[in-house]
Amino acid sequence: MLKIAKAKLRQYSNIQLTEGLVSNLSVDEKYHAATLLLVLHFLSDDGTKLDLLTAISKRLDYNTPLIIADIFGTTAELQHNLNVLKGLLQEKVSTKDIARRFQKIQTQIHYISEERLAILLEEAGFSAPVRIFQSTIYGGWICRKK
Repeated sequence: MLKIAKAKLRQYSNIQLTEGLVSNLSVDEKYHAATLLLVLHFLSDDGTKLDLLTAISKRLDYNTPLIIADIFGTTAELQHNLNVLKGLLQEKVSTKDIARRFQKIQTQIHYISEERLAILLEEAGFSAPVRIFQSTIYGGWICRKK
């Protein structure tokens, strides 16, 4: 994906794409935008999610946008949205595959509610997130570094 992005953005001299861990980036160099796409739901909400969001925040300029996309919801919301997704997938994916995937989402993914995401972002130094996208179990938000 990075190779494709570099090819598409090569005409813009002011854009730098960086591959690596956030924690390996200098806190002295400030970035002007950041994305966190389909990452948080793999991290436990035991301080690990907050640590990553805080690490990103420390490396951003004031008022810099952060765009997030992730699996989200309360248990009830996620179950409802999984049922919607099941209806969309049934013609193309076997019932067995759907059940296997949903079991993994319900037991191995560390999804959180939109309200919890807002709390974590606030604690990490971001403005309240504004949802800009939702498709069944996935949501997208934009917020800004305070």
